Amino acid sequence: MAGQYQEAVRAYEKVIVLKPNDAKAYSNRGVVYIRLGNYQQAVRDLDRAVVLNPQNEKNDDYRKIAYKMQKNSNPLTPREKALLETSERNRPQDLRANRR
Repeated sequence: MAGQYQEAVRAYEKVIVLKPNDAKAYSNRGVVYIRLGNYQQAVRDLDRAVVLNPQNEKNDDYRKIAYKMQKNSNPLTPREKALLETSERNRPQDLRANRR
C-alpha cells in the first residue's frame, strides 16, 4: 500500500510543478503524507493549502490532524478519524484500483 501512496506523492508533485498555486494538490499530497507517517511534510503541505484556499475548512482540519500526529499528542477524535476515512474513499479512482 505504501507504494501506491508514493506514486500518489509523485503524481501530486507533478501537478504542483505545473500549477504551483493548486490548493487541492497540496491538500491531497498532505493527506497522503499523513498516511505515510510523514507528518512534518504533511503539515507543510497543509499549511500551504490553507494559505492558498483559506475558505476550505477541511484543509485546516487535515492540518490539525497532521500536527496532532506529529506531536504524538492526544488520540484522534472520532470526527478526525472519519475525516481521514472520507479522504481515503475520495482518492482518485486509479489509486483505489491499484490497492487491491
